[in-house]
Amino acid sequence: MPRSLTSWACRRECSRTHTRVGVLRGFRRIGYQVEIHRANALDFGIAQDRKRLIIVGMREDLAVAFRMPPAFPERRANIGDVLVDLMAANGWTGAHDWASERREQPAFDRHGKFAGNGATASTIVTRRGSPREKEAARWECKGVDIAGLPERAPTAEEASKPGFKPGLTSFWPPAQCWHC
Repeated sequence: MPRSLTSWACRRECSRTHTRVGVLRGFRRIGYQVEIHRANALDFGIAQDRKRLIIVGMREDLAVAFRMPPAFPERRANIGDVLVDLMAANGWTGAHDWASERREQPAFDRHGKFAGNGATASTIVTRRGSPREKEAARWECKGVDIAGLPERAPTAEEASKPGFKPGLTSFWPPAQCWHC
């Protein structure tokens, strides 16, 4: 039997009480002390609003305590600051202005209450390769076009077209060799 176990789920998946209770009972039945922790990637310096329930179990015979790492809500990142160097990589001179707008953009919780400044990413939900309307509108407000998946950062010429909004790429630049 493993010394410890962890499991995570988005809060929506574990929102039903009977689901959480069933998971906890199952782990306890096989000899684990179980704790539930709530975490949001935003509180750990990630520019993504990703809330999770983390279930941690430690074998009862080991009597070891688990401590969640401390959150740093004051270090919250936004997509502008995180992506500015990548957006400017091909000569888009407006990348720093775009990043500044993302930094100053007001953010609201799901109840419409002001939660602070800084646009954050969310998971892009698509249906057969095209973004859902609500998802596209949400990203439009963040200053990002999710209709396509560009292979590179925008150029100054592309950015000069009316209505331009940068897209998120799936391309990762090649890593530098340690000996190059």
